[in-house]
Amino acid sequence: MDQDVSDELQVIYGKLENLTANLAALTTDMAVIRSNYVTKAELAALRTENAIEFGKVNASIVKLEASLLRWFIATTLTAVAVSFTVAKCLG
Repeated sequence: MDQDVSDELQVIYGKLENLTANLAALTTDMAVIRSNYVTKAELAALRTENAIEFGKVNASIVKLEASLLRWFIATTLTAVAVSFTVAKCLG
């Protein structure tokens, strides 16, 4: 009976050593995962930076739209003036 208890204790000790090794590996993995987390402050800074950059892009789009509109109007007026000139010369 003492031999059975001794054998069972050896099995338990073996399993305990495996659990200890697994726990150490898990602790290391969790440390790596936590080191890669983003903090609230970092996320807030990223959001602020993105908002600023999107604002710049929107401002550029507005400028481009205004420039394209001016070119369209100028081209249309020039085409109308040329058409009237051609019609006047032919008519």
